[in-house]
Amino acid sequence: MAGAARRNDIRVRNILSVLCHNPVQTVPHLASSFAVSESRLSHLVKTGTGKSVHKHAVIFRLQNASQLIAGTHMSIKEISFAVGYRHQSSFSRAFKDHFATTPNHYRQTQDELHPDLRGPKSIAG
Repeated sequence: MAGAARRNDIRVRNILSVLCHNPVQTVPHLASSFAVSESRLSHLVKTGTGKSVHKHAVIFRLQNASQLIAGTHMSIKEISFAVGYRHQSSFSRAFKDHFATTPNHYRQTQDELHPDLRGPKSIAG
């Protein structure tokens, strides 16, 4: 199959769509869902996009995290667990590598740019 055809492979688009909506999916689970071997799934995605399945999952996790940071009052620790990281330090490092800023600084920047985005904090009582 030619390079352009691989990039437009419906299977790759479907795999990425599933991964986008649930970026904590594992390669074995995705492969089973699409009735292909793990190596075939990995090859399809890498050939079709130039990035590994894992790299796509990390990007989708971090995009979800950035939306939660900007749009909720969840703590950074809660967000790191919500997007599938076991350790906040690993999450913060990945976030900084991807966005070139820390999660806390990203939140401050978003609050300054869009002060009404997260709305008022609720008062627990």
